[in-house]
Parts: sequence; C-alpha cells; structure tokens
Amino acid sequence: METIRDSIKTKGTHLISLAKIATERAERLQGWLVDLGNTRLKLKRDGLWTPEKAISLHTDFLTIKDELHKYFLTQQFLVENITTTEGRTAIADVIAGVGTYTGVVNYTALGTSSAAPAVGNTQLGTETYRKALSSGTKSSNVAYLETFYTASEVSGTFEEYGMFIDGTGAANSGQILNRFIQSVTKSVTETLNIQSQITLNDA
Repeated sequence: METIRDSIKTKGTHLISLAKIATERAERLQGWLVDLGNTRLKLKRDGLWTPEKAISLHTDFLTIKDELHKYFLTQQFLVENITTTEGRTAIADVIAGVGTYTGVVNYTALGTSSAAPAVGNTQLGTETYRKALSSGTKSSNVAYLETFYTASEVSGTFEEYGMFIDGTGAANSGQILNRFIQSVTKSVTETLNIQSQITLNDA
C-alpha cells in the first residue's frame, strides 16, 4: 500500500545550452547576464532580497538569455535528474524544523564523472568547477533556477552536474539536491547556461 511519503515526488528537468560569443552583441548580452547575477548576490548579501526582486531579476535574466540563445545558440540538451536522499533529507529537516539547513539551492557544479546518478550520491563523482546560482524564482509548486557560466571562466568536457543546498565556493560543500549527467564540451568562446525546473508533486 502506497503511503503519503512514497507518493510525494521531486522531479527536475534541466536545459543545458551553449552559445557562441564571437560578436560585440553576444559579448554585450553576456555582460548583462553577469551583471544580473552579481546584483542578485549583492542583494542577498546586503539583506535586501525580496520575492518581488527575485521575480523582477529573473524576468530580466530570461529576456536577455533568450535573446542570446535566439541568435547565438550552438548546442542544447534536455535531461532529467535523480534527487538524492541527502537533498530530500535537508528539505525534510527544514519542514520539520529539526535541522540547520535553509533549504536554499545556492550553488551548482560541473564535474567529469560519467557514473550513473544514484540516490545515495553525496557529491559529484569528480567536481571540477562550481558557481553561485545566477537567477531563481518559483511559481506555485515549481522552482525555476538558472546558472550562467561565461565563455572565458571555464572550459573543457563535462559529464555531470549537481545542485547544492547551503553550499559555498568550496568543492563538495553543501547538501547535494540532485545529480544529472550529459556529456558537453565547452570552449572558451561559448557560454554555458543550465536552466533547471524542479517540481514538487504527488505523482
């Protein structure tokens, strides 16, 4: 017999996009996206973050990102994740008020391990680069999160990706919420954006 605990699901889908930065227009769009991400971090750091500002910044982020991808997109992949036991536990602690986690996904990371995702994962197989979340908002029971990597900040072939609750800039820090795999090769002239949609539902 299925219980309430068994029926509650957390599902994530992720759109991984690469865009070529080879023109002045592309560089300008890239710069605006970086500025929005920095504004988000500053507002949070200064204690000025509000739901209204989150929605406004996310709307601006999507508008600029969509223009970048409309004209300069080179590759795109759609993948699903597994949600880890560690990530679900962190969320449960917040709901029950028994843990120290905020429940906020604040970092995403790239890695080079192609090992299949498993619910028992506590970190990426081989984390190589991480970055603070660039934008995020929610609508009803769905969270929308974006992380934008500029053309020059990182390059290489990546096989795995993860999102972290209460992470820091240090590798493997925070509680891993999910892990997904997709082989992507990024050059120093391409941006990488990971658009994530996390849905909480009963089926």
